[in-house]
Amino acid sequence: MSLTSHIIDHAKIDVQSVVATLKRKKAAVPLEVINFSASGTSDDATTQITATAQVDTPTGSSTVLGVVVNSTQAYQVRLRNTTTKNPIDDGAGNEVYGRLTWAASVYTLTYYSAPGGVEASYSFLVATGIDFIFWETVDLYTMDWLALVRARPWTDIAVTGNFILGEDHTAQVTGSATIFTCTNAFLTNSLKGYKNGISLTRGDDYTETTSTTYTMAIAPVAGDKLTVDYIRT
Repeated sequence: MSLTSHIIDHAKIDVQSVVATLKRKKAAVPLEVINFSASGTSDDATTQITATAQVDTPTGSSTVLGVVVNSTQAYQVRLRNTTTKNPIDDGAGNEVYGRLTWAASVYTLTYYSAPGGVEASYSFLVATGIDFIFWETVDLYTMDWLALVRARPWTDIAVTGNFILGEDHTAQVTGSATIFTCTNAFLTNSLKGYKNGISLTRGDDYTETTSTTYTMAIAPVAGDKLTVDYIRT
């Protein structure tokens, strides 16, 4: 066997090993449906889900391939107005969101808000164009990375294993506050901050102060959107 053939054979083995590893690794990723007509308290979203999902199989697990429909997990369907791209308000200052269920071969998107922290049904009184994000568990080998990038700008939280993407801390912005708290403990030097979608620099714009908090060098002002990515411990 020539040296070239030997190198090629080893390269093939390495590639096969990488592919096998990627196929074993799974992640819950957000997928986007654009300009969906919402009306009433729920809608049949089967056509849109099946056209967008890579694996059109409902699953209640973040470790089994398929569309996540388990409402007991933190996989809310995030909604945005198609025209304005803003969150949808229930009229009382609460954001409207959805939950995805599956029965009799039908994916149903049901609408809710949480006045006073208590989940309640929400009804669209007139047909409204919305964009929405749903979750699908895929393996890293077949993942549509471009779909993840397209959904990333307005997805508040994407949980992919221990990676938290886009956790929204805007509610903690007061105009004077400089210390902000994450939902989970994070690995040292894994926190990445964004203000109004612009990447911040660790050490200059913010510093990690504890395993769950960070301090901004300059307090964000009212109206600033503050989000972070990190690896949770």
